Amino acid sequence: MILAWVARENKARLLVDGALRLEWANCAGHELIAKGDLLSVDASNVVTVRGELQFKIENAINSRAPESLILVDQHEDMAEHVVVRIEMLQEEGGKSYFGLQILRHAPPSDRWLAALARQFQLTPKQSQILMQMIAGKSTEAAASVMDISVETVRTHVRDVYAKLNVGSREELFARVRPFYL
Repeated sequence: MILAWVARENKARLLVDGALRLEWANCAGHELIAKGDLLSVDASNVVTVRGELQFKIENAINSRAPESLILVDQHEDMAEHVVVRIEMLQEEGGKSYFGLQILRHAPPSDRWLAALARQFQLTPKQSQILMQMIAGKSTEAAASVMDISVETVRTHVRDVYAKLNVGSREELFARVRPFYL
């Protein structure tokens, strides 16, 4: 089952244990490791990811959530977003195994955002809030960037969730993904 998950597609997929030790990776995963700009593996086979994404991944793994989690990382100095999907695959004999799927891509274009706004009838502010969410910004960070109150951001987030008929960021990402590809 685990090997089938790793080899399922040509996106970077890693199989790690609860201590982030690399158990297996597909070819795209090995290529990502070889580049070394996003993640690396030390002599003990422990996966290290750049910046704040390491902390987010460790927290997600420690939560042992049964559902898959999606993390987004964006660096101001890099023209790309990194999306990591973490899924607990198996818990056996006190040891847990997690699948990490890592997608790297350029930020969405204005054309993509316009198509999304038309499809879901988003206002310009709702579109901006959606972009902040996709970029992984917290409510407070989005309020600061947009120079509006945290409560106003929360109102827009509720409206975006309602228009896209979702209840969480994970559902939101799944809903907008077809527009992003």
